[in-house]
Amino acid sequence: MQILKLDDGKTMQDIAAALSGPNPSQPDWAKDAGGPSVAAPGGVSNATQEFEPGNYAALCLIPSPDGVPHAAKGMVKPFTVTAAEGPAAQAPEPDVTISLKDFGFDVEGAKAGQHHVRVVNDCQQHHEVFMIKLAEGKMLDDALAALEGSGPPGPPPFEIAGGLQGIMAGDSGQFSANWTPGRYALPCFLPDVNSGAPHIALGMVKEIAVP
Repeated sequence: MQILKLDDGKTMQDIAAALSGPNPSQPDWAKDAGGPSVAAPGGVSNATQEFEPGNYAALCLIPSPDGVPHAAKGMVKPFTVTAAEGPAAQAPEPDVTISLKDFGFDVEGAKAGQHHVRVVNDCQQHHEVFMIKLAEGKMLDDALAALEGSGPPGPPPFEIAGGLQGIMAGDSGQFSANWTPGRYALPCFLPDVNSGAPHIALGMVKEIAVP
């Protein structure tokens, strides 16, 4: 569920127009504002973030089997954030930090157990973190092929392990996850602002061991 913050004066009609047609794209006036990462069928994903007042849209950018993103089929929900009244809620205290780089990840404190994970974008453009646990005997290339739709049929060679959708440079957010020992991978699939190539094609993928 990618959340976008709309510039002043932009509406859901503008979002619908941008996402329609054979090649839908995210307009410059819709800024990445995070959101919970991918959830498997029947699964749960979460995020803890701070929002500024304004108009937002939540949408799903995962493609259907026909290649059309779910958002272009209507999986979009607008909402408005108003100014807070009273004391602000406190985010859980993080015990793991993932720093997003151009183009890589720094991970501190990852080990098996329940965690509150802080994600910080320390670079010059938008990035995401999508964590997966590799299945026993499977390699990173197996997981990437499945994510790109070119892998063999059958169950995916990974489990979804949490993450945070795209955030802009300088922004941050959190998610919670319960990790078990094993090998994990962190890719970023967002497009490069200069070349349009997905960040993973520029080397933004990292494999880590969780003891």
